[in-house]
Amino acid sequence: MTDIFEQTLKQLNEITDTASQKVGSFFKKAVNKGEEYAVKGKIQIEIEKLKWDLKQLYIELGCYVALKNRDGGVMDFSHDDQYIRLLDKIENQRQYISERVKDKTSSDGKENHDESAQKLLENPLS
Repeated sequence: MTDIFEQTLKQLNEITDTASQKVGSFFKKAVNKGEEYAVKGKIQIEIEKLKWDLKQLYIELGCYVALKNRDGGVMDFSHDDQYIRLLDKIENQRQYISERVKDKTSSDGKENHDESAQKLLENPLS
């Protein structure tokens, strides 16, 4: 009788240990996935803010060109320092967005590009 009791207790302990290991493994995976999604979400929020900033730079450039054209009839901006500075800011912003999109796709582990960011970088005036 004692043998049956000990054997049942031993089996119960083995089942409990196995269940405990599986639950622990599950929680580790859940925590890791949560951290992964948090990082991806943070990068995505940053990309959206950068895209908004880029649009603001385009608006600033457009206002500058319109003002110069209206006030002085300026059509050639090739020697205008402010115009060149704005273009440099825009190009730097576009490159940074591209880098962040690459960071996001590399954290995904697959080639899943942010289509709206790529569209904005390829055709900024749409």
